[in-house]
Amino acid sequence: MRLILIGLVCLLLAGCRSAPTPAGQTPRRTAPISTPAGTDISVGLPDNGRTVVAHVGQRIVVTLAAQWTPPQAAGSAVRLVSATGYPAPVLATASLLAVAAGRASISASTDYACLHA
Repeated sequence: MRLILIGLVCLLLAGCRSAPTPAGQTPRRTAPISTPAGTDISVGLPDNGRTVVAHVGQRIVVTLAAQWTPPQAAGSAVRLVSATGYPAPVLATASLLAVAAGRASISASTDYACLHA
């Protein structure tokens, strides 16, 4: 059984407004997301910054609001199967497949705060 660690990162576009941790508070640390082999792993904005532990062959599904760019992956542990997002007026989604042991990151961005302030 080979496992893959994937860091999920959703970024707000720099130069506009970011989502920093309020003064005096530390970022929320939670346990990694993990599901049994053979089941899909679903993640979204509430999972920002969390680690996903996937088995080779497992599918990771990312769903974000319509204002987000299509989620992208960096690293050789996952392969992007499909992705949608801004500028299309649909939810930003991605389907990724865990293909090898290792680490990868998933990211997306939005400038929604700039356009709707």
